Amino acid sequence: MNTIRPVFQDTFGFISITINIYLLLLIHHRSPKQLGTYKYMMLYISLFEMFYSIIDIVANPIMHSYRSTLAALTSTRNSVFGFEGNMLLIGWKLIIWFIIPFIYLIVWMTTSLIYIPKRPQMSMFIRKSVLDNYGLMMEDVAYIGFYYYPTDYQGNQYVDYDSITVMGLMWLEIIAVISKKMSKLQKQLFYALVVQTLIPVILMYIPATGLFSFPALNVNFSLAASSCVITISIYPAIDPLPTIFIVDSYRKSTIEFLKTFYKMFTSSHQDGRRQLNGGYI
Repeated sequence: MNTIRPVFQDTFGFISITINIYLLLLIHHRSPKQLGTYKYMMLYISLFEMFYSIIDIVANPIMHSYRSTLAALTSTRNSVFGFEGNMLLIGWKLIIWFIIPFIYLIVWMTTSLIYIPKRPQMSMFIRKSVLDNYGLMMEDVAYIGFYYYPTDYQGNQYVDYDSITVMGLMWLEIIAVISKKMSKLQKQLFYALVVQTLIPVILMYIPATGLFSFPALNVNFSLAASSCVITISIYPAIDPLPTIFIVDSYRKSTIEFLKTFYKMFTSSHQDGRRQLNGGYI
């Protein structure tokens, strides 16, 4: 799984960028007038998914689960700055890059530093498993993560309530997001939104449930972590498809494009066969 994970991430990343560029062109040139200002939100979503895919290709994140631990890692081997060097980027300048979601940035950063920071206990506990699975030393990675059942200096295992608190907050956030989308479904009989609601449930929420649940149960199931990264990378590549194929103007334009492409392909193929046959004559 660890060998095919980066292949899936890169492949679906490039597919996502290609499809979202096509959707941007459709939204700009083929949107019906009745769509109004809603198209600007669609443009924003497509641009965000392209940006996310680029970051996913560059960062190539790893989700690592080992017994009662869960960590999100990224290799810093070939980066310009290591983990300590990246600390120089934290401050008021960072708000310029994240001006729109800066509130979420501050909340997530504070939560991570207080409840799930890089800890010596966890680094020692997962050192061998990270080295065996990814060929990385703990000094070469930056991570945040849960350690549900750490051990004290006498070797006694205890419950880490900070990890449980953060997991509970994430559950509340997931429930809130699902509730918002379900309320929109009641107001809008729009089939694309139905499908786009199901896609993250299947590709993100269900895998994330397993990702957070297995460490809490002290079950070592690393496949859940690797598969979650893959399904999340698939999401931005599939998410534009309902909009492309369900909205009438986009679907008709896509069908016309595919027909034109097919005619050009068959025509060039037939011309090539004629030239080949003529050469034998």
